Amino acid sequence: MARLSVDRDFSPILNAAKSWIDRCLIGDGSIFSEQSLWTPANIEELRKAFVEMPDEGEGSFDEKFQRQLKHVSPAAQQLAAEMLWAAKLFPSNLKASTKLRPIRETWELSGLPFPANHPLVTEEVLRGIGSGGQGYNNNFWLEMRFLINLMAEFKNKFPSNRQSVIGDYDRLTNLIDRVRREENRQFRHMLRYFALPDRVERMCSTGEKWRALEGFGAAPGSNDDKSLDDALFNLRQKLQSEYPSQVLDFYGPPLRQRWIVDKEESEPAGKSASPSTQPAAAATPETPATRRYDLNHVIEELFVDDSVLYAIAGGLKRKKNVILQGPPGVGKSFAARRLAYAHLGVQDPSRVQAVQFHPSYAYEDFVQGYRPTNDGRFALQDGVFHRFCRKATAEPTRQYVFIIDEINRGNVSKIFGELMLLIEPDKRGADHAIPLTYSVDGEAFFVPENLCLIGLMNTADRSLAMIDYALRRRFLFFTLEPSFTSARFRQHLESRGAEPDLVKRIVERMTTLNRTIAADTRSLGHGYQIGHSYFCAMPGENLEDNPLDQFWFKDVVQHEIKPLLEEYWFDRPEEVRDQVARLMA
Repeated sequence: MARLSVDRDFSPILNAAKSWIDRCLIGDGSIFSEQSLWTPANIEELRKAFVEMPDEGEGSFDEKFQRQLKHVSPAAQQLAAEMLWAAKLFPSNLKASTKLRPIRETWELSGLPFPANHPLVTEEVLRGIGSGGQGYNNNFWLEMRFLINLMAEFKNKFPSNRQSVIGDYDRLTNLIDRVRREENRQFRHMLRYFALPDRVERMCSTGEKWRALEGFGAAPGSNDDKSLDDALFNLRQKLQSEYPSQVLDFYGPPLRQRWIVDKEESEPAGKSASPSTQPAAAATPETPATRRYDLNHVIEELFVDDSVLYAIAGGLKRKKNVILQGPPGVGKSFAARRLAYAHLGVQDPSRVQAVQFHPSYAYEDFVQGYRPTNDGRFALQDGVFHRFCRKATAEPTRQYVFIIDEINRGNVSKIFGELMLLIEPDKRGADHAIPLTYSVDGEAFFVPENLCLIGLMNTADRSLAMIDYALRRRFLFFTLEPSFTSARFRQHLESRGAEPDLVKRIVERMTTLNRTIAADTRSLGHGYQIGHSYFCAMPGENLEDNPLDQFWFKDVVQHEIKPLLEEYWFDRPEEVRDQVARLMA
């Protein structure tokens, strides 16, 4: 049973979920009142206001959500508040007070006071089951959209006998699969757990379920929801016979250390939970090569939409060569290394190599050539990429990633030479080996199949040449954008001590500046916008000596943003003065 952890009983939350299911899903009632709120008509009104009319303006999710609800009926506004409650019930990586605030504010749009003393909004109920991860928070609007669409489908498809759907795993899963969703929405896992806690584990991501099964050697041949849930159910039955007298939880001993190696590994699809929800694992020697890492970790660490990250990860597997492009400060280098680790499946720096191209960089540095020796002679030496390929070839079952920073600052045609052919995904391996420019005695070279390339391009460097069309054809291109409006960016600043007013000021003023830069198509344009990383405190930075306050903000503007603007508008100093004044005001 997934109703218990080693030191917690989830009964208060599961009882609350059952009350919601009985009153609102099977019936058309309400969580917080005696009204009929979860009716097909109210759900349709909410669907039209939120799903069909997305708010693409500025502001947080909560601000935009309330704007979208401004003109709907009081009943639909109260329904929206109860849907927020349902969507926030599972995650444990949000405080109860943080969950409750938007629920209360949304309810009170209807003009009625929120029942603050209701038994379903206590600390015990809103404590959560497991972490939803930062991806759930960052894309909460998509989770709400999925929930609304799912409820519309469910209520209209099954006007009666709804219990037979909610209480049957296969029928509930078929219903969920019929509802259109962007990427892998996590709420579908949460709903199945709440409806069937004796059948479904408390894991709210596909990746987390797969990792657990893989750790126990029980991964199925497919990663669809039913295959994973079936495999986990069977695994639990087997483990229960091994530990007949113990409460079994995949996130606590004795199971945790059998599939989570890193002691800091996250709870379901997310960040580390509190000690009470995630017991410590037995001590395990930790090395970079054993620290598991996947796309869920990337989603947590970056401010990039998870659909973009899924596309990059998929492109890296399929094409083997990708380029991340974008303006300065969007975190291309940071993203590249984390995407590399996700591709490897572990944080293993020994299997990731990085170089930076520049105008003097040559084929001899990269591939092979004659280099001076200590005795004043020249000798044939392999370049950095040649050596890395040899290393990857020696371990054909393990993945390797080579990162090229500022790839378009060098003469890529001359640097790559024969590699223009060999890096193609269908020209990898020994069968496609060819002699290099400096090969001796017909020695042939190839790029192994287990090596991927990630190139990085700064779209705002005026000195850069256009990427060679032949090289461009061999790479997939992905653009990283400034993420000032990302909820994760706001949370990053606030978690490091920045006051909400300062965070709002940064977001609004940098967004306005970027609009001005993008609109200046004569001199600049979209590729010259300024990224968010100028305002990101680095791990390990002493925030006591350097707090994220107004003085820090002005220092960043004066010594980092202003010099960049002076380069952008080198012939328009008055524009620089005006923009800096607006930032500092």
